[in-house]
Amino acid sequence: MRGAWVFAAAMLAAGGAQAQQAEETAGFELGIRYWVGTGMTTSSHDASGLNPAAGNPTSTLTYDKLDSQTLELYARKRFREHWFVKGNVGLGTIPNGRFIDQDFFAGQALFLETVSGLSGKLSYGSIDIGRKIGRSGNSSFGVFVGYQHWNERVDAYGFSNTNNALFVFTQTPGDNIPSVSNDQTWDSLRIGAEITSTRGRTRFQAELALVPYAKFRHEDSHWLRQDPADLGPAPNVIATGRGVGGQLDVEVRRSFPEFFGLDFALGYRYWKLSSTDGTMTFGGNSFTVTELISERQGVTFTVSKAW
Repeated sequence: MRGAWVFAAAMLAAGGAQAQQAEETAGFELGIRYWVGTGMTTSSHDASGLNPAAGNPTSTLTYDKLDSQTLELYARKRFREHWFVKGNVGLGTIPNGRFIDQDFFAGQALFLETVSGLSGKLSYGSIDIGRKIGRSGNSSFGVFVGYQHWNERVDAYGFSNTNNALFVFTQTPGDNIPSVSNDQTWDSLRIGAEITSTRGRTRFQAELALVPYAKFRHEDSHWLRQDPADLGPAPNVIATGRGVGGQLDVEVRRSFPEFFGLDFALGYRYWKLSSTDGTMTFGGNSFTVTELISERQGVTFTVSKAW
């Protein structure tokens, strides 16, 4: 019995050493990732400087429950022994969600509140360059710097009163009438660290990226308010500025040499970018962006192969 335990321990150690060696010698990795998640975007501005009767924030637009399904292609290439470059590109759909439009009087009295259903799409891409900086046992550590582009567009249809506000519409458009569209883009600088820990055929990976600088463009098209005396031609509410944020990716991988040498992984991803430094323009006037927040999170499923 003791000999069996010794043999099992030796095989486990050998498996760990082989997986670690495979990780170190693999020069290229290619994979497909499926990301099932949900997200939200909220924006608000302050027009109280122009109109003292307005609240601060004057208006808040919330796009939430943005469930999504995304297919992503990613690759990683090692060079000069300790250096690496990695990147990904993803395209997805947002089949459903909710849009809430709120306007406030001074003292934050809720003047108007409507809700709409929506759908949309998302896309993103990133590229990073980094270096392995150390190893401890079966774990290795690295740092990287890179760039990410992230875009989401959603289209809301119709609207209905929530009956929580002072004013309600006596007539509302049908659910097939476009009411509001939002097109939002973030271009971000990423600075991060990663850890990889291997035991046998199982590997744990974690990546944390801080975003010290992100530039955004946030366009709202109010399709029912395009009269020149109102908001004018769409996109008729445009915000630009800069923000910060953070991103987290973790995965547990399992290699299957007997199955074409593929790795299968289950993971979790969280992204958040926010800003309080921006300007919103509409109706010929400019206002301060009180807050802009974009979040997305969910579970990832990955199939990959290393050479």
